[in-house]
Amino acid sequence: MRIILPLVIAGLFIYAPLLEQSSDGTFTGPGTDMVTGAAYVGQSVDCAMELQFNPLAEGCGPQNGITGWVVYAAVAVSAVAAIIGVLGLLPFLAGISGFLTFLSGAAGTAASGTLLYQIWEKGMLGDVQWFMWAALAVSLLTVLVGMSSMSRKSD
Repeated sequence: MRIILPLVIAGLFIYAPLLEQSSDGTFTGPGTDMVTGAAYVGQSVDCAMELQFNPLAEGCGPQNGITGWVVYAAVAVSAVAAIIGVLGLLPFLAGISGFLTFLSGAAGTAASGTLLYQIWEKGMLGDVQWFMWAALAVSLLTVLVGMSSMSRKSD
């Protein structure tokens, strides 16, 4: 679970439709578009795929201000937690893996909370897609799994 849950958090915050927003296309007229986490961290993920991991580099930073940075933190910490989770199968790294899993869940909860608060402020809570609620639920579950992993006694 220490490997899978952080990967689910990262995947939800990159690819899943989180919000439906109204748009007014010049040629298509009024309609709705799905907003995914890629609106916030798409460029950062593209840079990471090219092995450029510095979010402060030109064209690699998250979009949309502090919200983008919170979503970026959730994705980055979750990716690191999943990688260390594999190494955490070794007994001497289990505590670090559990702590990173906890941080992954905390960052995912913060990102979900930030997005939901901003959506609520604009009166668009009805436009939230169920993937946003799934991201929040998985993040909270990941916090619990991380806390459980840190509290285990070694044999």
